[in-house]
Amino acid sequence: MLYGSLCWAVNCVHEQKIGVVEMRMLRWMCGHTGLDKIRNESVRDKIGVAPIAKKMREALLRWFGHVQRRPLEAPVRRCESLVTRHVKRGRGRPIKTWNETVRKDMMYSGISEIMTKDMAQWRQRVHRDLDLARSRSRSRSRSRSLSITNLFFSIMQFQSF
Repeated sequence: MLYGSLCWAVNCVHEQKIGVVEMRMLRWMCGHTGLDKIRNESVRDKIGVAPIAKKMREALLRWFGHVQRRPLEAPVRRCESLVTRHVKRGRGRPIKTWNETVRKDMMYSGISEIMTKDMAQWRQRVHRDLDLARSRSRSRSRSRSLSITNLFFSIMQFQSF
């Protein structure tokens, strides 16, 4: 489902549509439907996967780091310097570019372009955002189960009196 997403200039509408498709697949894997009224977070916790938007962001930033570490003479780097001049643009909002997407994702993750030179640091910072999302969802599900367990034991103690 993510094939080629490294080169997409993803906007909010794209992320939302891909997220909907992902949740449909996850629900199908669990054997649930929308009529079961099970929250998305609980389905995601049950399977143990991160949101697809975060995976897309991670893949894009990994690719960007790879491209930035290439020499300036490499074909992939020469494409960066291509500038489209004197191109008549249509009416309306300007088209979102890949560079804008990368800049937004770097700002979201709190990393800078300078960090691309150190591959270990770059990889750690890119994966950190995804690991935080995973740990939050796991801790949320653990705290819910603990609170339900505590509630159950308190009810049992109350009934014994």
